[in-house]
Amino acid sequence: MATRQAEAIKLVGRVKRVGWPVEQTDGGVWMVKCPPTGKTVQIHQTGNSNAHVAKERELNDNGFAEAEQAFNEKKEADRQAKLKADKVKEARQIKLAEGRARILSAAAGPYGQSQVTIDEILADHPAPLTYHRVLVTPDMAKAILERNLPTEAAPWPNRPIYAVDVAVWEGVLRTGRWRYTHQGVAIDWDGRLQDGQNRLTAIAQSGIAAEMMISVGMDPENFAVVDAGRKRTAAQVLRMAGVKDSNPVSSAVRLIYLFEVWGAAMLDHDRQRVTSDLIKEVALKLDVDDLEWSVAWAYRLRREIRTAISAPAAAMYLLRRKLPVDDPRLDQFAALLVEGVVGEDREASPIYQLRRQMSRQSQKMARRLTPSELMALIIKGWNAYAQGRVGGSMLVVRRDAPMPSIFLPPPIETVDAVDETDQVDELVDA
Repeated sequence: MATRQAEAIKLVGRVKRVGWPVEQTDGGVWMVKCPPTGKTVQIHQTGNSNAHVAKERELNDNGFAEAEQAFNEKKEADRQAKLKADKVKEARQIKLAEGRARILSAAAGPYGQSQVTIDEILADHPAPLTYHRVLVTPDMAKAILERNLPTEAAPWPNRPIYAVDVAVWEGVLRTGRWRYTHQGVAIDWDGRLQDGQNRLTAIAQSGIAAEMMISVGMDPENFAVVDAGRKRTAAQVLRMAGVKDSNPVSSAVRLIYLFEVWGAAMLDHDRQRVTSDLIKEVALKLDVDDLEWSVAWAYRLRREIRTAISAPAAAMYLLRRKLPVDDPRLDQFAALLVEGVVGEDREASPIYQLRRQMSRQSQKMARRLTPSELMALIIKGWNAYAQGRVGGSMLVVRRDAPMPSIFLPPPIETVDAVDETDQVDELVDA
């Protein structure tokens, strides 16, 4: 019943769409007036599929097919006219913008933005030529990438596009961290792309234009030596910025950044690449004293149980920043983790369990944890200690588990029990 009614409604909708008059009787029957012939066609909601086919045939016999075709042709013509008008308007705006840009560029002299067009970039260039400060639009990026697609005559000569790298560049574009550098796009004299395909793909996918240097007419043999050197590491960038212990600090800052961005989902993004400039930006915003203290503490812990530095340093930094200043419980936790827990009941202590698990890691006696998982293990150890939990099995971190949040215990003054005599005095006074 519902299907038959839907078919009837769909047919009547098509009739109304072309502008033919339709009325509905009290019994729910649609009366369609056919303008070409003046005949009235009745359409029932309860009719079966064959009945609806017959009604459509009857409508077509009275000019409906021609009317619908004419309507669709007019609609398509209107759509094409609008697209053409939009293109004309867009071209006019682009021309005006290019004119303003040329005026500004001329005023800026050799330091202004290049006004080279995509046709000029993709033209034949028998010798090397570099265009400086080219604003690469998404359409320009797509045009260059299309020239780089493999064909039967010219098989794919470039490296594959890596989605992870493209995602990183898209993040740089969307967060406004793009920088104009000497590393731009290179195209050889055969018109093939030598360098920049991941960055161009990010521009095309994000829809965000970016200023780049474009070199054309390069020797095809250059492809073998492009990007052959070592990339500048985050540690080198931090060292240049004057950060001490830049190697462990860069790794710790990456973990801190992932924890603050992803929270409980951090372990799912454990392998996410974080660019050197972003690590530098985050590092310079962190508290220097707490970061240096945490790294120094991680070095002391390493001397005792041979553990890694970055994960303990990151975990301790987060604990120090989220807990009240000079909280004695955190100082005790840090000291016991370095010195070890003694006494007959030490195995019931979460610090003992945490230290033992980290020692097993250094001795390769347990599943190797990633830095993020090791950081999760330390936070779980702190949470168990701060909550006063004892006994139980060894602390563990599963691959599919969420990243634990940091437990914040109540302030010291609210933990102490209230003296019963004080309660009695208060009752008497009341």
